[in-house]
Amino acid sequence: MYSQDNNGEILPIQADEKTVRDPILVHKNRIYKRVPFKRETDMFHYLNRYRKLLNRIFGDESIILPIEKVIGVNNKIITDGLLLKIKEGGVELWIIEMEMLRHGVQSHIKDQLNKINDAIKEINPWNLAANIYSELRKDRYKFNKIREKVLGSRKESDDLIPEIKKAVDNSSKNILLIIDMINRELIEAVEEVKKNNRNIEVVIMQRYVDIDGDPSDMENEILLITPMKGSEVDRKKINVKSYTKRKMDRYWNSVLKIVRSLGNEVKRKEYKKVRYYVAYTDGKPFLLMRKMRKKGGVELWIDSNILTEEIRKEFQIPSKTVLTGRGKMYKKILGEDVWEKAFNFTSNEVPLERLKNMLYRIFGEADSNGKQDSGESGEPPQHDQPHEHSSKPALQHPEDQLEM
Repeated sequence: MYSQDNNGEILPIQADEKTVRDPILVHKNRIYKRVPFKRETDMFHYLNRYRKLLNRIFGDESIILPIEKVIGVNNKIITDGLLLKIKEGGVELWIIEMEMLRHGVQSHIKDQLNKINDAIKEINPWNLAANIYSELRKDRYKFNKIREKVLGSRKESDDLIPEIKKAVDNSSKNILLIIDMINRELIEAVEEVKKNNRNIEVVIMQRYVDIDGDPSDMENEILLITPMKGSEVDRKKINVKSYTKRKMDRYWNSVLKIVRSLGNEVKRKEYKKVRYYVAYTDGKPFLLMRKMRKKGGVELWIDSNILTEEIRKEFQIPSKTVLTGRGKMYKKILGEDVWEKAFNFTSNEVPLERLKNMLYRIFGEADSNGKQDSGESGEPPQHDQPHEHSSKPALQHPEDQLEM
């Protein structure tokens, strides 16, 4: 059920005259509450904390530049920043405008968008290109990234300035409005400003913080970023093949890290031009896996002597078994230590979190039995307390790169 308060705000979950006004997120046994931004500069700060993920958020190869630059001559405005989307042989430029809905749509936000429109008409493209170039030079990674993508084999870095100037000429009409909330009034205002021959994309950004954690720690934070319906992102077709491969690679590499973090060895094997990875504990194989490149996913086999029936049921692992002791492939890959029987499942059947907790259960118990008098600590967390697990990810093994 939904209702409205005196200010027209939508209020969800009303029952017995008690209303839960604030949205919450529930993730891994934690509750996250939305924390309003205090000022617009805070929005840029929090977004910039996740700059390594920008290409997944905004597409292409994306770079955010914190350029608070005055543009325009008679109609001057100060930009909140610039978004550069690097494409083959060129750059796309977006002027970032950070806003908070409580500042008022008609009294402030719409006025700011119109001021940007007026200032853009007076931009000196060479000056702005030079400023962008100077900002890029401050970060060698960003600079090399854009130079290699745009210039290719050309090595003269000064050649970047004409390319950036071209981006200013071609895409100065692009405005990226990042705002904490939207309402009907804002949508109508954006549509009206668009009539002035402007390309405006609207992204809603909200910050949620674990109610029991330190709000300044990124580990206790979720940044929710949502494109407004009808935006460029919303119209793009999802590249299912690319998404499936990323998901497969993420599962694959995570399993390798988990196995190694538990003190086990991993070796790569090959059978009929298909690559397999075998995990060993105390010199004996206990896990075998391969990538299902056509279907998209990871197939796994676990020795039934390691994965007992009790643990299998506890973690809802499929009961499908394979008589590995009779298979030529298994004998070739596993050698003399081939299993008599193994449980067989895929990444689509067993989520990564469940597999991780199961391995912690198996090897965590083994470690506690074998090291109880050694004085060692730092055992992996039990499966019913995943929210307390804060170990650092293991370094990626060089061989893993061959499977990406």
